[in-house]
Amino acid sequence: MLVTMSQKELNRIPVLQQVCDKLLTQAAAAKLLSLSVRQLQRVLVRYLSDGAAGIASRKRGKPANNRAPDDLRLQVLVLLR
Repeated sequence: MLVTMSQKELNRIPVLQQVCDKLLTQAAAAKLLSLSVRQLQRVLVRYLSDGAAGIASRKRGKPANNRAPDDLRLQVLVLLR
């Protein structure tokens, strides 16, 4: 499966790997990534279970919850023209 990742997400991988290899503490890694220790722990669990793909945002590629229906969007476009 192809996963698109942002540069920010890609930069997390080596830091998380250092935490896994016990070369870096969770507190130090959290500071490097500008996260709280608890948030780093959540990201680390996803990294350990899903690998690098687990870091990518799961919201990417999905429509917004507050998106207007397509027929309403077309009606507005017709009125504006």
